[in-house]
Amino acid sequence: MHFKSTSFLILVSGAIVLLLTGCQPKELTSAKTDIQNRNWRDALQQLEAAVQKYPNNSEVHFLLGEAYARIQRFRNMNREFESSLKLSNKFQQAIINDRDKYWIDKYKLATTSLHTHDFANADKALNLAFAIDSTRTEAYKAFAAKYLNLEQPGKALELYEHLLQSNPQDIDLLTAIAKLHTTQRHYAEAIRLQKEIIRLEPDNVEVLASLALGYSALGKTAQANATFEEAIRVNPNNLKVVALYAENCLQKQRFTKAIDLFQQVLQQENDNSKALSSTGIAYLGKAEENRRSIQHMRGRKFSLEEIRRIKSEAISYYQKAIPFIEEALNQDPNQPELLRNLGIAYINTGSREKGETFFQKAERLIIQQVEERL
Repeated sequence: MHFKSTSFLILVSGAIVLLLTGCQPKELTSAKTDIQNRNWRDALQQLEAAVQKYPNNSEVHFLLGEAYARIQRFRNMNREFESSLKLSNKFQQAIINDRDKYWIDKYKLATTSLHTHDFANADKALNLAFAIDSTRTEAYKAFAAKYLNLEQPGKALELYEHLLQSNPQDIDLLTAIAKLHTTQRHYAEAIRLQKEIIRLEPDNVEVLASLALGYSALGKTAQANATFEEAIRVNPNNLKVVALYAENCLQKQRFTKAIDLFQQVLQQENDNSKALSSTGIAYLGKAEENRRSIQHMRGRKFSLEEIRRIKSEAISYYQKAIPFIEEALNQDPNQPELLRNLGIAYINTGSREKGETFFQKAERLIIQQVEERL
């Protein structure tokens, strides 16, 4: 009697096994055997056949995705994973874990290759990481920054633009690309991107200032000035932008405007050495303008009084330059160019001996700095 009961249980167990294996495609059964034996290529063949016959089987799609991953066909992997998830969430966590595992592996490989300057393998591994998961934008931005640190702007730009395709309104990304174009002197392309940023964020003062500098670099002075004015209108307390506009005016020899803007900076930061020295230089520029205008008067009919007035103005500008340059030198005395400028100002205000002293100091400082570098 005991023998018969045991025989009955064996028969029932066998029937359950047959029932379970009978519920899945034979191709899937064969594939699982191949997977257990780590024979992924044969498993792939079985699973590709199974998915054609049983397109609504979520497990077939999941295992086929796994098989594709093993031979680094990650786009195919994602296609099958997505098909599996559309049919069932049974393998959802396994799919998340797989993607994380494969992505981390490739991203680490890309980073390691980059550290050894093996750019070919870094690019290859990064492309595979991107194929696995293209949504990890921050990680790819960080990788682009690594390219820049290794003086590979072309590769950084290629990666940034690849990211931009799927993130066209990412302000940080647009800003990074615009800055990179600017450093490469691709001003027209930088301006195009900066305009897009302003469209998305009209009050982005820093980008408005960068846009103004781009216009200035292309010789579009009117547009540059208007854009700087707009940036200051948006935020008149942004001294960095005011200082940028002032420096731009100084470079363009708009000395009166430069002085006015630098004075705005100094009202808030009276110890700003850059604003101090630049204000002094702007006054020297005004003085030199007057000197040139006197030279242009020669051979023309001008009253002696007019010439004296212009000379007097020039001297007053030299005098106004002196306290700003002296204060800048108090903060940083190791500036030979400022010493020379101070010498020019004193000589042209009648203090020749004092001016020549500053020229001599400048020459000694230059010699000292050269010797220190040797």
